[in-house]
Amino acid sequence: MTSGEKAATFGLARNDFESLETAEERLSWLMERPSSHTEIGAGEMTPERRVPGCVSGLWLRCEERSGALVFHARSESAVVQGVAAFLCELYSFLTPEEVSSLGASLVAPLGIEELLTTTRKRAVANVVAFITASARAAADGRRSADAPL
Repeated sequence: MTSGEKAATFGLARNDFESLETAEERLSWLMERPSSHTEIGAGEMTPERRVPGCVSGLWLRCEERSGALVFHARSESAVVQGVAAFLCELYSFLTPEEVSSLGASLVAPLGIEELLTTTRKRAVANVVAFITASARAAADGRRSADAPL
């Protein structure tokens, strides 16, 4: 996926999300939309991939494809799954350097955290931390237990 294609895809998803008027509509949209970022097998749900700060189990995985990172999430909660998969979608197909430079800047303008409980807000912050740590590890050419690739 080229940078232009990524920007167009992100723009469409962001427009869809922002066009919804109520918190309930936005949460439903997050939970019901299909995602290809849920490809984590039971054997990959290891303690190293489990996201801290989330009452419901949430696991993340990062892989490299042709110089870009692709993130995947799996959760026991439909709300957490929807939010985490959307975050994975936002940051996927960017280079490690692009992900590192963006940090949390993709998330804040969307207002996702306004829809969530305090515990789930912490989980969102931890998902973004995992994503950025994975990007730093990939950029450094190393793998880390804290950010498995």
